[in-house]
Amino acid sequence: GLWYECVITEQTEKGYKVTFTDYGTKIEVRFDQIRLSGSGGKVAEKKRTIKEVTTPAGYKIPESLVIQKTDTDDVIDTKKRKIQAIKKQQRSDKIEEDALKQQTGWQKFFYTKASTRSKCGFMSGKPRESIFKVPDTLEGKVGVVGSGKEMTKFAEPRKFTYQYV
Repeated sequence: GLWYECVITEQTEKGYKVTFTDYGTKIEVRFDQIRLSGSGGKVAEKKRTIKEVTTPAGYKIPESLVIQKTDTDDVIDTKKRKIQAIKKQQRSDKIEEDALKQQTGWQKFFYTKASTRSKCGFMSGKPRESIFKVPDTLEGKVGVVGSGKEMTKFAEPRKFTYQYV
């Protein structure tokens, strides 16, 4: 079932009177139709808003791990280790994301472009044309692929003149 956020306004003998936060409607529900939200409401939203600092290399680290002048050597060492771990994780995530992009690009090419080409040979159902096939016309030559067809016609070459402005 679907669960909707609500505020309990009153407890009754049969259950609770609630007001839905998104809709503003007020109804009475039974005790078994209520469940506490797992996110904890607005407390979880405050946890997610950690200020981040972007390093010159593009890594994002929490503001609390920025090394201050007042930090002791032990604190600086622990912050450096945590920063290194965060950077390592972000680097591996970036590599994995790039590999996934490349993989999807190849799969897209394979399923669209490569598969639409007419393939010949074993397992394709289309026999391979022999180079020793007898040509269809009298002008064709045996052993020359595409013989008997007309030459490719190109547009008449024209001299290009520059127009100076």
